[in-house]
Amino acid sequence: MSTFQPFAMERMMSKWENVVDYNLSESGVHPITARELVDDPAVVEELLTTKLGYAQANGISELREQITSLYPGAGPDNVLVTVGCAEANFNALQTLLRPGEEIVVMLPNYMQIWGVAQNLGAKVRAFHLKEDLGWAPDLDELNDVITEQTKLIAVCNPNNPTGHILTEAEMEAIVAVAERVGAWLLADEVYSGAERLSNTQTPSFWGRYDKVLATNSLSKAYRDCESGGWWGRRTWWMKSGLAMNTRRSVRPCSPTSSQRLHCLRRCAPACSSAPAATSAEAFPSWRNGWRAMRNSSP
Repeated sequence: MSTFQPFAMERMMSKWENVVDYNLSESGVHPITARELVDDPAVVEELLTTKLGYAQANGISELREQITSLYPGAGPDNVLVTVGCAEANFNALQTLLRPGEEIVVMLPNYMQIWGVAQNLGAKVRAFHLKEDLGWAPDLDELNDVITEQTKLIAVCNPNNPTGHILTEAEMEAIVAVAERVGAWLLADEVYSGAERLSNTQTPSFWGRYDKVLATNSLSKAYRDCESGGWWGRRTWWMKSGLAMNTRRSVRPCSPTSSQRLHCLRRCAPACSSAPAATSAEAFPSWRNGWRAMRNSSP
């Protein structure tokens, strides 16, 4: 049996992030309260009448419908709501990989997928973003490490930790490699909308290939534009081009109250002077609020 790979960075953060005076490693802004997030009495009343029963395991229909507004051509059945993107990544790997099967991972990266794949007994290969290329991917290396046995390719775009944003040509090249061998493409897109050097949102891999799993969340780019962050509400999602069989994992469901809060929040003004927003308008308005706070910071 192979040696278990602990997630060293998360172990360190779990130990210290709630006890230090100054946290310089957190990707979120200072958290706000639910009261600060929702100040409309009617919305608060609707939230308080939410039944605290077992949540719908794949996400309540209203929330999944709203998420589809971010992905042209998608339907609610393409969406799986999870408790944190770590669960979405874990579900994808546990469902798609068997011991001995091959996965190719973009490096550097958020190292959860790299570690989980090893702990599942998969054969882990890598292609790299190269500093001398401005952190662009070495596509020749990707072509060299990919094989007919590659079951899954995992990328992060915008990249954590380098911040590199794949160009259209780079995205299409990665899709072409995956399509050539019939591999799934797992795209971690949680920093889409939180770009530091651009006001253009990074496009998704969704819709470019029928075996794409795109993960995203409300904990990075989507902030309340008046009061700060709401990254404590652990609601993330995974988008699949095909039906996703997750029966191999025993998974919790995101609390109904958390899902309902996200659905209700989109009905409240996204900013104090803004009218009520539809689901398609609300997500971008939160993202733009985050950018305004980012750009005003010293």
